[in-house]
Amino acid sequence: MTILKSKVIFFFIFILAASFRLYGINWDSGQHLHPDERFLTMVAADISLSSNLKNYFDPQTSTLSPYNNDYPFFVYGTLPLNLVKTIAVLSNQDDYSQIHLLGRFISALFDLAVLFLVYLLSKKISNQKTALLSAFFYAIMVLPIQLSHFFAVDPFLNFFLFLTFYILIKQFLDRVSFANIIALSLSFALSLACKISAVYFSPIIALFFVIFLFKSRSKFFFLLLFPVFTLFLFRLF
Repeated sequence: MTILKSKVIFFFIFILAASFRLYGINWDSGQHLHPDERFLTMVAADISLSSNLKNYFDPQTSTLSPYNNDYPFFVYGTLPLNLVKTIAVLSNQDDYSQIHLLGRFISALFDLAVLFLVYLLSKKISNQKTALLSAFFYAIMVLPIQLSHFFAVDPFLNFFLFLTFYILIKQFLDRVSFANIIALSLSFALSLACKISAVYFSPIIALFFVIFLFKSRSKFFFLLLFPVFTLFLFRLF
């Protein structure tokens, strides 16, 4: 299969996936029928952007914190919330009747990015035909299509965890470098900032690190940097 032909096929797969994920984005006609999404929408509408870095980093006073806006039971990560809030303010969609639609659109974009990662990962560990088949099957899977229609943290979490796995595979098949460790730390930290349950992916990372150490003990210093950078970036986001 030629490179041009495979790119054309992937383009149509991507368009198919996008049409499934973006069609009917206002599926509930503004009635806020999804309970988790409704809660996130309420929080997103009530929080406000921090005016300075001191306010952003102070958990007691931050205007972005759900806890400081009468939501003491907020159990999600704040990265998806803060990202959607920032874009909503910049695009003048920062109200209860609009911000959930923006959140759904961004969720769909993140899931389309997962599709692209599925294609890249499959091509790296197998071949072009397998990569196209993998992308096609992900494009038509019901659960990702459904989750793309909700302003919830799942598509964000899925993207950053899949990106973390892709970086691990890339390191395992190529080489461990300082840049790769930074990328891995950033990706995993962002997944934790979406939902703390991402921590359950840690044993997978540890397994790869053990394999790396068997291959090259000289890279041990790079691996020690991972938890330090991850904790710092998690706090940052």
